[in-house]
Amino acid sequence: MMQKRMCQLAVAAGLVFTAWAGYAQDRESESTVRINGFGSLGGVHSSTDFGGSFRRDMSQPYQASTPTASPDSRLGIQGNFSVNAQLDLAAQVVAKDRVLSNGAKDSLEWLYASYRPVPDLTLRIGRTSPDLFLLSDYRNVGFAYLTARPSVDFYGVLPLEGLDGVDIAKSWHVGDDLWRIKGAVGKSHYRLSNPTMGSVRVTIESVIGLTLSRESNGLLVRATLAKLNAAINSPDLDLLTSGLNTLSQLPLPTVAAEAKYLSYRAKMKDMQGTYASAGLSYDRNGWVGNAEIFRTRTNASAPDMKAGYFNVGRRFNDLTAYIGLGEVKSIAGPVALPQWSTVLSPIIGPTAAANAQLLGTTVASGANQVRVDQRTWTVGVRWDFHPQVALKLQWDRTKAASGADMLWSKSGGTANVGTVVFDFMF
Repeated sequence: MMQKRMCQLAVAAGLVFTAWAGYAQDRESESTVRINGFGSLGGVHSSTDFGGSFRRDMSQPYQASTPTASPDSRLGIQGNFSVNAQLDLAAQVVAKDRVLSNGAKDSLEWLYASYRPVPDLTLRIGRTSPDLFLLSDYRNVGFAYLTARPSVDFYGVLPLEGLDGVDIAKSWHVGDDLWRIKGAVGKSHYRLSNPTMGSVRVTIESVIGLTLSRESNGLLVRATLAKLNAAINSPDLDLLTSGLNTLSQLPLPTVAAEAKYLSYRAKMKDMQGTYASAGLSYDRNGWVGNAEIFRTRTNASAPDMKAGYFNVGRRFNDLTAYIGLGEVKSIAGPVALPQWSTVLSPIIGPTAAANAQLLGTTVASGANQVRVDQRTWTVGVRWDFHPQVALKLQWDRTKAASGADMLWSKSGGTANVGTVVFDFMF
């Protein structure tokens, strides 16, 4: 299914860009067009002692079995049309494994116009990449980064990619240093898979972000601060919240307090949060590496998180050996399953008490399934045997805490993930 979708999108994108190129050729004296492609063909085999299944990020379905090519395989086509010295148009289509994808609509990663009134000032409008990570602009382009995939512990919990809105960037030089500041505002969405809720659509109703970076002598340092408002529209969740609110009014302090807390953890509308991150990348004298950290704060079901990772590699001609470490952790601990049946049975009856118990257990289990607490060690080698093709072999060992199931269908033990991937550009 995935391969069929890739072929369909590639053909469609090819037709679009062929027409685009023809138009550009008619205006060759005024404009230029560039069409590029990229892709990855990857295979993953995972084994765990807790029965969980591997996925690259939350927007992917849990894999039924391994080995599988789904998590890391993708195909993309990108077109850039320079109308004149100030105005550019860009589009990017990417086919990859997504949970309940809407096809071409979700596969359109970029579609924007870029305007430069002066060389050091750029304004973009349309669908762009949210500037939240070091790899924001090329997280789908495997050839562009060192490892088999961006750190799952960091990028996997925030699969936000497209941003529909506007951004403006200003750059300037101070000696040999290149400084850049960028502000952005817009909205976005993504789908995630959860064992309790199934496939759900997360709507990012607004994103406001500011990024500052400095680049010099092969070292890039940057910091980002963003504010997000999000919602998950689910009638089932609304019913759960309504039931919990009713229980919170009972004259039983323990039950009322637990129900009120669970209602807060089930909140899926008007979710407000902040995101702060810092990162760096280095590429000089045969050494290459990158590192990032982030911290989130929310007022709703999605737990506050902190995460970080680093990768460092050493080049030996066409071979690059690398190691890495990543960690992500929800700030709040697991939610205890309520024990309401015995307390409520004499008051509301056995049947109603059993229903209340089921309600509380469902919400508590769902809250734990959006928690994450894991650490991953990585070792790998990259072979650039062609200027536009790289082979990567990677082994990851993850320790996942019990009751933190966001990235795994189950958790509470050790997982080993072996990956082989061909990354290419054309």
